[in-house]
Amino acid sequence: SLEDERRINGRERVTVAATVANDKPEAVEVELSPVEAGLRGFRIVSSDIRAVVNDAGAPAWRLRVAAGQSRTLRYTIEWGD
Repeated sequence: SLEDERRINGRERVTVAATVANDKPEAVEVELSPVEAGLRGFRIVSSDIRAVVNDAGAPAWRLRVAAGQSRTLRYTIEWGD
């Protein structure tokens, strides 16, 4: 969910809380990648966990979610001129 959205000096900045729930009987690994990553001037400002570069060359976060549990990732990104 979108927690905050701002425009600062011509740049868009958003803070997102993404929750992943696992209803499977075993742990799963999930990869989240922001769709804005391809936009000009994109950068990750902050996040709860360290981002990686996935096989497609895009920034992403990998979360391991235990069986029957959920996990929330909070991150702030910005893009623009």
